[in-house]
Amino acid sequence: MAKISRVQIIFVICFIILYLLQSFILEPIIKEKYLSDDLKYFKIYSWKYAVSIFIVIAAIIIFRIRKSFKTHQIPGIILVLVFLGISFYFGVHSLIDNSILYINSITEGPKIAKAYEVVNHKEDKTFWLNSNNGSIQDKKDVEKINKSRIRKNLKSIFEYQNNDTVKVEFNKGLININYLE
Repeated sequence: MAKISRVQIIFVICFIILYLLQSFILEPIIKEKYLSDDLKYFKIYSWKYAVSIFIVIAAIIIFRIRKSFKTHQIPGIILVLVFLGISFYFGVHSLIDNSILYINSITEGPKIAKAYEVVNHKEDKTFWLNSNNGSIQDKKDVEKINKSRIRKNLKSIFEYQNNDTVKVEFNKGLININYLE
């Protein structure tokens, strides 16, 4: 029977800690602070961060073991790096994204106030915020905005009538993604 090495135990423990960090700390913070459209916008180009981090890690590994491999081993090493890169990307892409978004949310940037017109039809049970630059129709996003306003001791957006104007204040972080305070 094979023995489990210390390195393997440390690797598994680190993996479990990262998973718990992602699932129970970062994910809830990100879901609370960011609107769904801002997250979609970020996800369009966030792959660059995961790829850049992998390239740096791969370069360090290659630099450290460059003297121990022969030229005929290079195609195999490239194949292994491609496999590791794909595994790395799909394995930790979400963790990297949420870590970057968390860093974005703790860096103070300019505040942005956006004006929205309230669309409130009580008889149809319809409520959303509309502006020239787009609307916020997702119920979870409307709730996030309402919670943010209540934390700032402002009037709940659900108390506004149809066609009233409400201002929503966002912060713009380090990577220029809006978030709610």
